[in-house]
Amino acid sequence: HEVRIRTPQAMRVIRIIQNFDKLHQIIDTLWLNNCFNQDEVEEFKSRLHNLIRDLAASLKRHAQASADELNQANGRAAEKELAGSTETEPTQVDQDTPVLQDASNEANDDQNEAIKRQA
Repeated sequence: HEVRIRTPQAMRVIRIIQNFDKLHQIIDTLWLNNCFNQDEVEEFKSRLHNLIRDLAASLKRHAQASADELNQANGRAAEKELAGSTETEPTQVDQDTPVLQDASNEANDDQNEAIKRQA
């Protein structure tokens, strides 16, 4: 996926997801080397996918709240400017954060892939 990283916080999210992916690969490698049995691997992967999903949902809620706060602040600033006879439109913060959406989609894709493997 091609994603523009605009903030250090977004970069941290990307690194967390990459580290989850590395952990997933390590688990698969250990299973292939017979260090884990299938039940242990499935349980661990299930927990890992749930953590990723919950993380993405929490980050999305946080980003939404931050965007709403910024939009409210922009609205107050615009009202002050209008009172001072300067007419400008307040800027709306983009509430659809592609990084978080991609993270959520990737977690769902991983979970679907794990279900397909089990079938």
